[in-house]
Amino acid sequence: MSDEKPISMPDLVDEPIHFLIWQYDEIATIAVGLVVGIVINSPMLGLVLGYFAKVTYIRLRDGKPRGYFIHRLREMGFAFEKVEHRSAMQPPLVNEWHS
Repeated sequence: MSDEKPISMPDLVDEPIHFLIWQYDEIATIAVGLVVGIVINSPMLGLVLGYFAKVTYIRLRDGKPRGYFIHRLREMGFAFEKVEHRSAMQPPLVNEWHS
């Protein structure tokens, strides 16, 4: 029993991944703006545009439930992570285990 590693459980089922204190979707908008700024040879302009995109995105997101946009992207076919690798529960369609 002492060999078992603790399992980290999120506070909410649909809680997105965090980077320090920000959710990764907030950081992604700034990062995309920075990459676009580097491509056009003006990283500071890209960083500022990414920040304004983040502020606009947060205003849109505030009226929706947590994880809304991630669920919408998953419905459109974009998969970000494989749940079976992060879950401690048995998959529902597996009835036998072979070793």
